[in-house]
Amino acid sequence: MFHRGIIFVVLLTTFFTAQATTVLGVGSTSCLQYVTDSKSKRNFVNTQKGIQYYSWTQGFITSQNAQLDEAAGKNKSPDRILQWLVDYCEANPLDNYFTANEAYYENLLGQ
Repeated sequence: MFHRGIIFVVLLTTFFTAQATTVLGVGSTSCLQYVTDSKSKRNFVNTQKGIQYYSWTQGFITSQNAQLDEAAGKNKSPDRILQWLVDYCEANPLDNYFTANEAYYENLLGQ
């Protein structure tokens, strides 16, 4: 009976950790597309697409801060944030914008 309980817990844990995160909106954009978008216009941060990307990133950082009771990302300029994400995406073109934001957030916590 004890072994069945352990097997059940392992299977249940595997089931929940194997669930993929459903990413909505701009976060599902590929890094390759983000880099292309960011280089398509001068002063990207002030374009409609730049505002969409930056707004999505602000929401992501806010949600992570709320979950982790952190205050990461204060006093970071939109230009600096979006450029960090461009640099990440250029190095990791097969990732998506969500993954780039996860890496950026981890970078913020490490500062």
